[in-house]
Amino acid sequence: MPELQSNYSEFFTVDEGYYPEINPDSIKGDIDGWMKTWPHPTFIELLEKTERMLAREARGKKHCIWVQGAFGTGKSRVIWTVEELLRCPEEKFNAYFNEFPALRAKPDLREKLLSHKRGKIVTAFRYSSGDISNTRKLIMAIYESVSDALKKAGYDNLGTRTIRGKIAEWLEDEDKQQIFQIMLNKPQYRSRGSFSGKNPADILAQLRSSANVDQLINDILDLSENEQIGVYELTMADLKEWLTDVIDTNGLTALVLLWDEFSSYFKQNLNTLDQLQSLVELCAIKPFEMIIVTHEIGALDRNGENTQLSNIVKDRFEVVSIEMPDNVAFDLIGHAMKPNVAAHDTWELYLDDIAGRSSESRMAVSRLVGVEDDVLRRMTPIHPMAALMLKYISERFASNQRSMFNFIKSDETEDLHAFQWFINTHTPENPDILTMDYLWDFFYEKGRDEHGTGAGRSNLDILISGVLDTYPQNESRLNVEQRRVLKVVLMMQAISRRINNAIPLLRPTEANVRLAFEGDDSFTTSPVLILKNQLVTQLKILFASEAENHLVEYATATVQGDQPKIDEIIARIKNETRTGKLVSDAKLSDALKLNDAEAMRFQFTPVTIDDFTRVTNRLADQVASPNLDFHIYGVVCFVRDEAEQTRMLALIADARCEENKRRIVIIDASGVPMGAARFAEWAKYAGNEEYWRPKDEELANNYKRNLTAVLTAWKDAVETENLLVYYSEHFERASGAVRTIRDDILPRIVLDRYPLSFDNAAVSGNFFHEDRFPDGAKKGIKRETGGIFQQRDVTGMLQQVWTTPEYWKQPSLRTQPISVLKQQLTEMIDARFTTDVRISHSEIYDFLAERGFMPCNLYAFITGFLLREYAQAPYRYSIGESGDDGDTQNPDKLGEHVGECFKYKNPNQGIRNYKEKYIEIMSREQKAFVDFVHDAFDVAENSSVERAASRMRTKLKELGYPVWCYSYVDQRNLGTYLERIAEIANDRGSGNVPSQAKRFGKMLLDVQASSGQLIELLTTENGAEGLHIFLEEFQGGELFHLAEEIGTPNALEDVRSALSSGEALWLWNQETGEEEISKLIVQYQIVAASNKFAGYSTFDATHDYSSCITKWKECAKYTHIPSLVIQEKTPELRAWVQLLRDIIADGGLATAEKKQQFLTILTEKHAEIEDFLNNRPTRFTEYFSASLQGLDVETGKRIYAGLDQTSFTKSKSDFIREVNEAADQERASLRATQLRIKWNALSGFDNAHQWSEHYSTPILALVPASEHQQAKRLFATLKAVSPSDADITASLAYLDGNPTFVEKLKDQSAIDTAFVREMIGQYHTLVTVDEARQAIRSSVPSDPYEWVTGSAAKSAIKEKADHNYLSGANQQLLDRIDDMQPQQAKDYLKRLVQDKLDVGVQMMDSEGML
Repeated sequence: MPELQSNYSEFFTVDEGYYPEINPDSIKGDIDGWMKTWPHPTFIELLEKTERMLAREARGKKHCIWVQGAFGTGKSRVIWTVEELLRCPEEKFNAYFNEFPALRAKPDLREKLLSHKRGKIVTAFRYSSGDISNTRKLIMAIYESVSDALKKAGYDNLGTRTIRGKIAEWLEDEDKQQIFQIMLNKPQYRSRGSFSGKNPADILAQLRSSANVDQLINDILDLSENEQIGVYELTMADLKEWLTDVIDTNGLTALVLLWDEFSSYFKQNLNTLDQLQSLVELCAIKPFEMIIVTHEIGALDRNGENTQLSNIVKDRFEVVSIEMPDNVAFDLIGHAMKPNVAAHDTWELYLDDIAGRSSESRMAVSRLVGVEDDVLRRMTPIHPMAALMLKYISERFASNQRSMFNFIKSDETEDLHAFQWFINTHTPENPDILTMDYLWDFFYEKGRDEHGTGAGRSNLDILISGVLDTYPQNESRLNVEQRRVLKVVLMMQAISRRINNAIPLLRPTEANVRLAFEGDDSFTTSPVLILKNQLVTQLKILFASEAENHLVEYATATVQGDQPKIDEIIARIKNETRTGKLVSDAKLSDALKLNDAEAMRFQFTPVTIDDFTRVTNRLADQVASPNLDFHIYGVVCFVRDEAEQTRMLALIADARCEENKRRIVIIDASGVPMGAARFAEWAKYAGNEEYWRPKDEELANNYKRNLTAVLTAWKDAVETENLLVYYSEHFERASGAVRTIRDDILPRIVLDRYPLSFDNAAVSGNFFHEDRFPDGAKKGIKRETGGIFQQRDVTGMLQQVWTTPEYWKQPSLRTQPISVLKQQLTEMIDARFTTDVRISHSEIYDFLAERGFMPCNLYAFITGFLLREYAQAPYRYSIGESGDDGDTQNPDKLGEHVGECFKYKNPNQGIRNYKEKYIEIMSREQKAFVDFVHDAFDVAENSSVERAASRMRTKLKELGYPVWCYSYVDQRNLGTYLERIAEIANDRGSGNVPSQAKRFGKMLLDVQASSGQLIELLTTENGAEGLHIFLEEFQGGELFHLAEEIGTPNALEDVRSALSSGEALWLWNQETGEEEISKLIVQYQIVAASNKFAGYSTFDATHDYSSCITKWKECAKYTHIPSLVIQEKTPELRAWVQLLRDIIADGGLATAEKKQQFLTILTEKHAEIEDFLNNRPTRFTEYFSASLQGLDVETGKRIYAGLDQTSFTKSKSDFIREVNEAADQERASLRATQLRIKWNALSGFDNAHQWSEHYSTPILALVPASEHQQAKRLFATLKAVSPSDADITASLAYLDGNPTFVEKLKDQSAIDTAFVREMIGQYHTLVTVDEARQAIRSSVPSDPYEWVTGSAAKSAIKEKADHNYLSGANQQLLDRIDDMQPQQAKDYLKRLVQDKLDVGVQMMDSEGML
């Protein structure tokens, strides 16, 4: 062993990067740090619940996740990792899942999450809620976080109902603008940058602009709160509407808000949670998902009095408790100890010795926790039992200062006596071991609880602190060893009470006390003997008691309960508790343990004597409803005691006599009452739980577990004893235990109701899930198996039918349920086709639902199998009422349509805006129509009616001429045919396409020659000729006259180009076509009127409307005056300016009315517009003369030319500010020139740096110290490219004051004198001016202006002085000393020692001097 004594800190230190805190700053510094997150079980549970949340498969209304956990369990890390997994690239996602075995074992979870990620998910992450003190701040925080997330994700649609919109609405009121102006006039608001120089109108314009106004909104909100004026009314309803808007308009599959450190919100808003509850209700109806992170939920409401909080958690959130596994925690402690490499060998010698002393305790902890021995060994000098205690103190006492990591990392060594204090003050030589008693200060004296305000015991539960208070009450009469043992026993008692004795090694027994001090040789008396003989027998501080299995434990007495008060609570609970609560708490509704098929088919409601009649009345109404419902409804009857049993039997008997209730299944469990004894036991535990909840949460939890066990025993009895079942219209009766009911009675009830159903098929439970509708239908159609539809299940269910063609016609199979269904379905479809050409999938589903089909995978599969003969020609499909998007039927399309219909019919999925799907068959007349389209437009012969109609529509659009114009060249009286073609081609026409095609096909069959005549008529040449004839007649040929005037080369092409966009309704309707051509004429007229400005104001002539509008945009762009100012100064052009604004905002004139208005103005206001355009710079100088004061006209025009090209659309206030800035720059430029001229005249140089370079002297050497600040400002202004006006003014004033240094600027003698004074100083007798300058030049690269600052220049002079001194000057002094008389030398030396400290010190340090 080493001989020298050293502290532990010489062998290792605590790594500063150990278990870093996760916050926004640390995340930024390590963007991929999340990939190191260990996927422990509770984190994987969080991932699984996140996936179910995204899949919208959460039970009931729970579509949010509440992550809770003690401090230090890694909540922030896991929530960071969840957010990164949702938004990272797939490569990183897969890399993370591939890294860890626990995730590689979850391939389904990986694929499901990846599937969600391929949708449109936006994640918004927020950290901390300390500033969310009210609902307004909550709303604002969510709005800002979601808005920012949408922007970062690249979404442009940020919603229309925003806070800025609300404020803008408020400011539109003139009276409110006056109120706001009064507030703005106050000094405290005038100084705010966002308000500076603005009036309410300016602020309103800024809010309406697209600029970022976050600071402005915050300032407005502060003003509103300070002055108690409401500038907006934004409610939680507004926020929910906005969230709905951004989700729907952006087509998001999920908008996930992750909020870390949300505990503070509840601290500040615990009594106003209705707004949060309203927000989370949105999650149930929209894919807005919330994941919040807090400390343990129980700590948020310590008294358990806030029922609203508990209801929110219970009803709206899936709770995930994050726990750090013991093995991970201990491994992290070991990694925190950063070894000193140089001392490694020495430390290993110590480590072997110290670790060998605690082998038994290390083995016990290793076995309990499940970690390798080496992990505990690396934690030395922390004793294994101390490490175990530290882990559970950190975990069970929800604190920040009591976290395991705080104990290791804390540098508050003297105050907290934590780990770093120990290694700095203790040595491995003795050896000192950090045993459990060293945790006392950390636990009791100094530890701070996250939810408390004090330190130590003041933050502990009353009974826990009551245990630990035993120590200070007895400390004064104990010696050191007794104190150490007492601390350990008390901590063991406290932690065991908190964890309900869950950890055997932490219970206060003799064996555990011995293990706690194993290896500590400092005791003079065994710790176990101190415990038994001294603390128990002699001092009577502790007492021994026998626990289970004759285990002896040591403890101190604690506060006893008030039994009369407890009895009072028990009596009240007995009196107030209804049987329904007991049934609910016991979860008796789960006792039936229905299989997947029964869980979908049956809807059972638990009832008691209190609600039996009400519930059965409601169910009777549902059963009698005409709406199709595949459920079978029933009740399960429970009672508390024999009295209730008697009443329940009477209620059941009455119900059996009521006609409308005979289809309700009644399961009578009254024969298994809770019983008076069991109820009394439950009430005793419930009363004790209520009493102890505010005093000792762990004790209360123990009573809670006991009362839960009583209820579980009742539930077990219900599951095992016989129950009565009444069912069917005849109220048949059966009895049996739950298994018999599930496996025999309920299946019989289904077959009684639906003889042709397949609920009882021997297939896997997945068949009755709701996630494979299209896949199941397709496999049934194609007669394939795979996935959940395994071959053994399918063949077992359908047997020979599965492989037999036309099975329903085979004598041996005709009576099979599937064959009967097929026969009935075929008859129904054939009947429909005799009266119509199609049948909807909803009608088919409803037909099958009447026979027992449910919207689940199994029945989707069977429906596909029943319809497989309709999956090819001559059958087709169509979509929607109008029959569009049709085509020849095929297996995949039929399967998709069956699946969509099942989703639509499923109450848990439901498709919004579902478009009905149809199976169709083509008639002879429809075939004639398709043949015509084939001959006329080259459409495939086997096309469906809809496809043919769609192709015809496309071809007619490609021709580019209205159908009605062909009537102008028709010489065969085909007008009626053209009308029918237009009707079919117009997808907004009345009636559905198949029926329209049928009528048209009949016309073709009636007149055989009509098809060929139509084909000859519908040509491009005939279309052009017909349209030309029409245009010559329309409005006297005005279109052609205007085209010639503006130089358009081909008016006919313009007509086709202008009118062939969009839905092209003009093709089918002449009235619509005339309206469109009239619009084109107006456009031509606008071009003609605009061309009259050609040659003036940079406006060139154009030949088309689009180019004309572009020219007007350019006109506005080069008009460097705000439109609002032009309207104000030139009111006669107000309307014209507004239309120019519309052109810029909308990209053109959006409506026919605006185009007509623009044309009228161009015609009537031509002179005024021309005058304005030709004189815009001059108008600018006139409009803004106040801002341009002191500048000549040419300078004003130069400023005008330099303004940016968005000036026309700017607000007046913003523009004036820019003009003022430009004018100020011009004025400042003039004054800066004046300053430089004046300085050059005084110094001969442009600036102080040039002067300093020329004279090799820092110019500040000439300036008195009192003027340094003013002079530096002058010199900086002279060198600046664009100095501020304030700096120029101050500099001119300084020079005008004739500062004393100016007269020396050209005086070399004065310059050298200043150099000696400021630079050479005490070395002036050793160094000349030239030597000093040369020394600085050779060693200091900086500008001479800078020599006077810093020490580099003076150091160079000192080096030169040293050199000169040692090169001869010192010899001169020695010669002078030699010439001195002895007494004279002594006197001189005494004066030096008396006055010069450095001389005295040198003499004291010199050998032989003193």
